[in-house]
Amino acid sequence: MNAQVIPPPKEGRIIASKCSSKVREILDEWDTILDYLGEEYPKTGTTEISLKGQGFTGMLPPHIAHIYPQLEKLDLSGNYFLALPLELQNLPLKELNLTGNDHLEKSLDAPLRWLNKIPGIKIIPERLLGRKKPFLKRAFSS
Repeated sequence: MNAQVIPPPKEGRIIASKCSSKVREILDEWDTILDYLGEEYPKTGTTEISLKGQGFTGMLPPHIAHIYPQLEKLDLSGNYFLALPLELQNLPLKELNLTGNDHLEKSLDAPLRWLNKIPGIKIIPERLLGRKKPFLKRAFSS
């Protein structure tokens, strides 16, 4: 049996050929997010991104960390994200807003304790950091 070689994505797009319908759904959502970002934010020099209230679901595309390596401020509030990509910990994030993502769960890849190192984090459920009670760390500035 010959394995099909799939070329790397062009311009940050995800190739969804030969995938299950669930995987295709996830990749389509990632493409929607990447299309939105591509229209709103240049790839070079972008240090702030707001996806506030866009109604995005699932998980943020992990390659955002590679497309926007200088990202310091990320507002994901008011969406329906279920997980955060581990790649976000490689960004120089100073502010992260996750309010309103009530279904956010622990990542299967690794504990999200790295979120506690972001100075401007806003309303992270303690269960993400291995604690039992909710807490509020320094407020996210607008």
